[in-house]
Amino acid sequence: MSISTFVTMLGSAGSAGGAQPWALRIARNTAGGSGEGIYITENTITPDHENGTYAILYDNKDDNTLVYRIDEDGSVVWRTKQSTTSGFAQDASGSMGSSGYSSDLFVMGDFGASNYGYRLNSSGTLQAYADVWGGKGGVICSNSNVTNIFTTNAGSGDYKVQRLNPATMESNYNTNKRILYINNTSNYYPFKFGPKLVYFPTDGSHAVYSTVMVSNHSQGVIKSDGTGTYTYKYVNYSGRDTTPSFSQGDIGKGYYEGGTAKFKYYMTDTSTRFHEFTVDKNLDHSGSQYSWTTSGINAYNTGVTEDSSGNRYFCLGYNSVFKVDTSNNVEWGIQITLSGAGSASYSSQNANLSSDEDALYFSCRIRTSNNYHAATYIIKIPTDGGIAPGTYTDAGTTGDWQNISITVTDRTSALTPRATTLTSVSTGSANVSTNNGSPSDDNVVLSSSTQTAFNGEVLTEL
Repeated sequence: MSISTFVTMLGSAGSAGGAQPWALRIARNTAGGSGEGIYITENTITPDHENGTYAILYDNKDDNTLVYRIDEDGSVVWRTKQSTTSGFAQDASGSMGSSGYSSDLFVMGDFGASNYGYRLNSSGTLQAYADVWGGKGGVICSNSNVTNIFTTNAGSGDYKVQRLNPATMESNYNTNKRILYINNTSNYYPFKFGPKLVYFPTDGSHAVYSTVMVSNHSQGVIKSDGTGTYTYKYVNYSGRDTTPSFSQGDIGKGYYEGGTAKFKYYMTDTSTRFHEFTVDKNLDHSGSQYSWTTSGINAYNTGVTEDSSGNRYFCLGYNSVFKVDTSNNVEWGIQITLSGAGSASYSSQNANLSSDEDALYFSCRIRTSNNYHAATYIIKIPTDGGIAPGTYTDAGTTGDWQNISITVTDRTSALTPRATTLTSVSTGSANVSTNNGSPSDDNVVLSSSTQTAFNGEVLTEL
């Protein structure tokens, strides 16, 4: 087995000081069995504290979860792999820091029969882990100002939020209840893409918020205090498609305005339109609402992140990124197209800012026609202007990944804002089950080891 990593510089649009763009490719050189490769997880990108990023991936040949720490220049600082005897974290998620563990990375994912939350220190060493309830699609959320770690996950159409002890990664509330029904609808799913959890560390309530879709295509937000009490609201707005074909949602970060805790959330209703709503901590709508229309690209919303000034960065479709300022002006937009492997497949599951906010980290994947094995790209985009349009050639010259082209296209004009009217907000209490949904009884040991350097690893600057 040989896995190679390549970095290609993507132009000179970025400013000095670490914002030079690059694309880091992580892949086996040669295909194995059908579908094998290095794949993106549901929430691949998590920033570190030193302007770099963590990339959480999975290897579906050897059933390992891979965590990469990558510095701002595209060099791999370290790699680890986590595994059990029952599977790998295909739907893993990461979150950075908590009180007492501000430099640690918290990870959660589905390992076959069990879900695990675990903690790595800044050197990649496994510190603690515990089995937590849930199926695929779990997300973990932490904050450097508080001790609580939240997880949310779904299984068999129901949903649970837990608080975890960061020292042991075990649940602080074993009597948590799961949501089984919302508004008498039994098929309930949290959204898998983007940052799904928000909470306000200085608010005192320790509530957590996540986006939701019900089988009748209601779209909205759930508030949970982490002890089994939930509040649910969904929106009915002017022009909304009652049966949207693209029913994805994301939550922007929490902020305070006039002393009131607020956050934005986003719902996609059609392939060409998505909406932004402002909601306070009680889920009451507040302020202006916006509708965004796209032209020539898909409005499928797979991620949103915000900087400290309130600028937003949207991942739309599978390969487009846009920057929007606080006045809703589109500053730039790019589309990234990968080609040359025979069968391209893009997946911009999420994007996050570097700690100094001068760069955006973004993930894509590409598959070959040879057994459909995958390579993952971690791409760095400067926030001051995107990447210079053009076609760039991957530096790899061996195996199935030679002659890959990365084409960057200016799509700034493809995203258009317009004001929209929020006509009503429907509110309902979520019925919860009497089953506390405790961790499974068949939990197995989560092992962690250092992923050694791969043969043919190359760092190329162009």
